[in-house]
Amino acid sequence: MRLPVKLDLALAVLRIALIAAILPLAIGWRTPFFASWRTVALTVLLALPLLLIAIEVWTLRRARTRAVRLTSGASLLLALIAFGATATLELSFQVPALGRIGGRSRGA
Repeated sequence: MRLPVKLDLALAVLRIALIAAILPLAIGWRTPFFASWRTVALTVLLALPLLLIAIEVWTLRRARTRAVRLTSGASLLLALIAFGATATLELSFQVPALGRIGGRSRGA
């Protein structure tokens, strides 16, 4: 089943808006403001970009027009950035060695 091109393009723009809305949360989700629901935030901020990545890969495989490919590619890039930012920030807190540069701590 194929979607009409205009609908496909509109859905891709909607996915860009969704990922752009959660991107600031992905970067600053470890702030004290979110301390009471940090586990839920981590789950959502990892699962939602992964879902969008899967949707965009599927969309790119069946895209018929250049406009759909470009918007899906932009959404895929933003989803990868959101997932990468969330995972990197969490790993830097969970694995202390990732916070060090050149074997020295940040404060030294």
